[in-house]
Amino acid sequence: MSYRIIHAIIYLFSLLPLWWHYIWAYFMYLITYYIVGYRKETVRKNIANSFPELTEKERHVIVKKFYRSFCNHFAEIVKLVSISHRGLEKHIDIRGIDILEKYYNEKRHVILALGHCGNWETAIILPKFMKQEMFAVYRPLENGFIDKLMRDIRSRFNTHMISDKKVARHMLTPRDESLVYYMLADQCPLKVIEKYRIPFLNQSTAMYNGVEKLAQATNAAVVYLSILPGKRAGRYLMDFSLITDTPKETAETEITRTYAARLAENIRQEPYTRPWSPHRWKR
Repeated sequence: MSYRIIHAIIYLFSLLPLWWHYIWAYFMYLITYYIVGYRKETVRKNIANSFPELTEKERHVIVKKFYRSFCNHFAEIVKLVSISHRGLEKHIDIRGIDILEKYYNEKRHVILALGHCGNWETAIILPKFMKQEMFAVYRPLENGFIDKLMRDIRSRFNTHMISDKKVARHMLTPRDESLVYYMLADQCPLKVIEKYRIPFLNQSTAMYNGVEKLAQATNAAVVYLSILPGKRAGRYLMDFSLITDTPKETAETEITRTYAARLAENIRQEPYTRPWSPHRWKR
């Protein structure tokens, strides 16, 4: 009952126009950056280590733009609570999604691998543009309220939520259809496997190998999804590109390294959209 009441309040608040949400996000940015200084040292350190070729002034610009983008993402997520699929569709440009039709016809699964760039939450619109059902792989959050809120948002347009602990069994279950599994694969793994410690943004970085292992076990095609901000606030370009559709023929770590290279390229295009506040390189 408490969740329903709070959700109803958030829903009513989200009905306000997006431009209004950007106004409160701007004040949130002023407080977060200038007053609270939320994890500012971690942000500066991560950006400095990732872009040593930039000048101090250039890195400072990225830091400030990151905090502004960080707050805008919160505003956009609030708006996702109520926005219609037609409303969200107006903010999204999609390129290359027809690549998925080949695997639909072949009845092969697809792993849609992406990273935390742009506003990855806007990917909830994708089931409206594909023939396959889409399953978003997630790890439950510690805060039960936030966990349920995000699951409700992500499943609004027919995306099915599936726990990271259940996805392997789900993919290995024989099915006479093609399914798309949406995975954010750039978090810091709980267990570091040394051969999956890969050069990434000028640093030795531990990467998850789940995408690679699942693809090889199920012969699923692996497609990278790039999400970049458009010229106007709230607009995003989603671009699909193939990593491999012959995963069983790839060398060990090849898929993971290719994914890491695509992600690094994605980040370098608009580095401020990357979440720099987490301790990504703590291991």
